[in-house]
Amino acid sequence: MANVYLTGAAAERFLEPQGGVLRKLERAMNQLCKDRQSKVDISLLDAFKASVEYYNAELDVLIKNGDLARNMETNRLSEEMAFFIVKQVYHRVVSPRVDSIHSKVDDKDNTYGELEPSFVSRIIHETKLKEDQIFIDLGSGVGNIVLQMALEVGCESWGCEMREVSCNAADDQKAEFAARCRLWGLRAGRVHFERGDFRENVGIRDVMKKADVILVNNEVFGSDLNQYLRDAFLDLKDGCRVVSLKSFGPSNDKRNENDTFSQFVIKEKEYSAGDVSWKGQGGTYFIATKDPKAVQRLMARRNR
Repeated sequence: MANVYLTGAAAERFLEPQGGVLRKLERAMNQLCKDRQSKVDISLLDAFKASVEYYNAELDVLIKNGDLARNMETNRLSEEMAFFIVKQVYHRVVSPRVDSIHSKVDDKDNTYGELEPSFVSRIIHETKLKEDQIFIDLGSGVGNIVLQMALEVGCESWGCEMREVSCNAADDQKAEFAARCRLWGLRAGRVHFERGDFRENVGIRDVMKKADVILVNNEVFGSDLNQYLRDAFLDLKDGCRVVSLKSFGPSNDKRNENDTFSQFVIKEKEYSAGDVSWKGQGGTYFIATKDPKAVQRLMARRNR
């Protein structure tokens, strides 16, 4: 609270190591939890209650004099805070049902896996996604990435998922996410979750034509599904960036001007161990940007 919403003297009143608000809360909590086996001393409960009331009173002053509002208006939401809220929502909604969500499926196109928040944040910076743009996650699972994009960027954020258990969790996360944003006084971008196969969902196909960034975790997709996406991406608007775990086209130096996907400029990136949930090692991901002049540049180089 102090690190994100407060600065200067206001933050110091909360964080001062000897007599600050946080120290009062910690001291009261430590005393209360010192011996869990013994009967709780009522006076310790009163001390903890008094510390909470002191925190609320100090915060109320900052709300009434406008310090809190001024800091919220001038300070950009930090990655740390975005991660914290997304994880709060996940632990409240998804963790209790994690076994059913992570259960194995026979169809490898629907194998479940998650990108960690730090990796998602790096994708935001790499694609330069902005508040007035549209993001889509194809195969969005329980919706973590969709929510993080809406919160960290403030953009309109879409997801499409076909597994019912994941769709139900995504809807519940959306509701919890809205409540958490209200609690922290934050306004996120609009969130939309579509159900069903993205090859058949008319709504998501229409949004794809307007999208600025599309993410697809296609590392274990079969060749037929990857080919469908490869063809579908030809209808994307110029400048749209597609982030994938497996490349949809050859490297830039091996492209053929007759290949329709040559109108995409592909950059290969590396992610680190711990960036994805399904393996403990790093790997590569790709950002393909639709650029109609890419074919002209390729032909010009070949004719030199």
